[in-house]
Amino acid sequence: MQMKKIDFKKLSYEERCRIRDKANELFDREFNQLSFSNYKKIVGEGNEIDLVLRPSDEILVDEYLNEIADEDVNKMKDDFEDAYKSDPAVENNYSDDEKGFKEFDIDNYQDEMNDCWSDKEWYPAWGTVFEAKNNFMSNFLVENVDKLYDIGIGVLESTDDLNACMFIAGAGYNFYDAHWIPLFTEVLKWITHKTNE
Repeated sequence: MQMKKIDFKKLSYEERCRIRDKANELFDREFNQLSFSNYKKIVGEGNEIDLVLRPSDEILVDEYLNEIADEDVNKMKDDFEDAYKSDPAVENNYSDDEKGFKEFDIDNYQDEMNDCWSDKEWYPAWGTVFEAKNNFMSNFLVENVDKLYDIGIGVLESTDDLNACMFIAGAGYNFYDAHWIPLFTEVLKWITHKTNE
C-alpha cells in the first residue's frame, strides 16, 4: 500500500511555496514538539518501546519478504504450494495466489515477521517527538498507523498523560518534503495542489 507522493518538479515555484507554508501552518497548529528525553521521563524510562505502534501484518509480511533471501522466499512458496495442493480448506481460503500466499505467511511465519520488525530501527532517531494537540488528531494517528508508516512516520500510542505522538526514524533530510507535506496532502488531504500539466 504505497501513498501517491507529490512530484514537486511538476509544480510551479509559487505552488511549492504555498504547499510548504500551509503544511508548516497546519503542523504548528496540530502538533507540539516534545524532546524525546522528556517523553521518556513522562512515560517511564524503558516504556517508550512498548508504545511504538506496529503497522499491520499485511505491511510487515511485504517487508519481511523483501528483506529475506530469495531462497527463503522460494521455500515459503513451496510450503504454500504444498499446503494449497494437499488441503482443500486452504484452497477455498486462498482463491488469489498472491493474497493467499501472504495470508499463509502471516499465519505460519508470524514469529519470523515479528523478529524482523523487532530488528528494524523503527524508533525516534531524531531527539523530538510530535504530540497531537487534540483528541481528534491523536485518534487519527492511532487509526492510521499503516498510512503514516508508508510516508515514514511512526506513531507512539497515547497514555494517560500524553496524546498520541508521531516520530521520524531518520535524520539528515528535509522532513517537510518527505513527511509533513505528504501527511497533509495525501493522508489527511487538508492541502490540495495543482500541477503544471
